[in-house]
Amino acid sequence: MSQEEKAYLANASHPSLGDAEVAGKLFSTEFALKFESQGGAVELPYDGMDIAFGTKQDPRVTFTNASAPDCVLTASNEDILRELAFRRNRHLRPQVEARREQIEGVRRLVLTGTFFAVFVSLSAALGAAVEWIMPRLVDRVPVKFEKELGDEEAGNVRRRMRVSGETNVTAQLNAMVARLTKSLPKHEYEFRVTLLASGEPNAFALPGGNIFVNMGLLRLCTNSVEVAGVLAHEISHVTRRHGLRKIVSTIGPARAMQTVLGNNHGFLSTLASGSHVLVGQTFSRDFEREADEGGYELMAAANLDPRGLENGLRRIQKFEQKFGGGDGPRALMSHPPTPERVDRLAARWGTSAKKSGFTALPPLPLPPAEKGGSPLDKLFE
Repeated sequence: MSQEEKAYLANASHPSLGDAEVAGKLFSTEFALKFESQGGAVELPYDGMDIAFGTKQDPRVTFTNASAPDCVLTASNEDILRELAFRRNRHLRPQVEARREQIEGVRRLVLTGTFFAVFVSLSAALGAAVEWIMPRLVDRVPVKFEKELGDEEAGNVRRRMRVSGETNVTAQLNAMVARLTKSLPKHEYEFRVTLLASGEPNAFALPGGNIFVNMGLLRLCTNSVEVAGVLAHEISHVTRRHGLRKIVSTIGPARAMQTVLGNNHGFLSTLASGSHVLVGQTFSRDFEREADEGGYELMAAANLDPRGLENGLRRIQKFEQKFGGGDGPRALMSHPPTPERVDRLAARWGTSAKKSGFTALPPLPLPPAEKGGSPLDKLFE
């Protein structure tokens, strides 16, 4: 180790270091971050590295890389970002520059806070400004860019997770999506379902139309209509641009205000740097409510029993009640099936004029389950 290399306090988790996170020192080398502790050393390459920044209360910085998914390095603060490697590397430099712009924007916003105080308190003014700004920012983003952003992240998902080889099941899921989207107004989205082999009951959608469904969700649902209800919910996340709105919300009010006022330089690249929040994202209650409402409407328009989503959520809710705590799987954390959501869908059905005559869907040709391979085996004992 060169004497010129500065050490930074950090923590790391990696199978070679043991089961628990360990403390040590972090060094910036020519091609990678190197973590050293009494228990060993690990390296994380710069190329492909993602940086997650902390907050004022928790200034830690986390480094991950899709090429080494088991390795997580966490520096105690942002001092290490001053190292030359973070200015030279073409993958890291935009992330660091975006962070500096965000910090500088917040600083400038604070300096002009007295202007907002003339009308209301600073916190109220910021809240109102963000609420006004965000829809306008989203409207500025072309669907083409949204699709490119989602396609890139979808590729990452397919590389990190095992895609199921059950092509007949995948084809039937895509046929369901085609049926559900027929009633949509003219749009530029391209919907595509990818079936993942994971046994956890989960599904999520990315901007542009990529929808991922776990095999575990199909086994949890009792029929194809419940699966269609979940797909309708995911389609509504896409058409209402919830993933994009989630990314926009991460750029900060100062940067958002600059963009709305005319400084659009670098806005799309800033959004691209925030795409890491798309997978495993947790949507707000408002977004979930919108997706439930949109999913219900899509089911009704496709002449499918709208209770499919409600019944699917009840199944997921039962799963969460049994496995949601402790060491159980984190199923559908991005779409929590709260009783409030189930009750709202049930109330909507209660006011529905049509109660029968819905189209039946053929069962999905699921392969036999791997014995003992999923917690679903014991769910309904």
